[in-house]
Amino acid sequence: PWRHRRAHGRSPFLFLPYPPLLSSFFSFFLSFFPSFFFSPSLLLFLPFFLLFFSFLLFSFFFFPLPSLLLLPLFFLP
Repeated sequence: PWRHRRAHGRSPFLFLPYPPLLSSFFSFFLSFFPSFFFSPSLLLFLPFFLLFFSFLLFSFFFFPLPSLLLLPLFFLP
């Protein structure tokens, strides 16, 4: 018979201490998307922005404390 074995290592995607922070992040950046697509100069920086944002999400799952120090970069004018 099949037996359930407990996983030895914890998956990084199960270790999410702050889902409300991430959901507020997504709503914060989705509110900026129409202004991104209507201005061609900001559309030029959109791949770099998405690359950095995906790197920030990746660092959230594995190294939460250093990526928390990167949070004020998003709220700079």
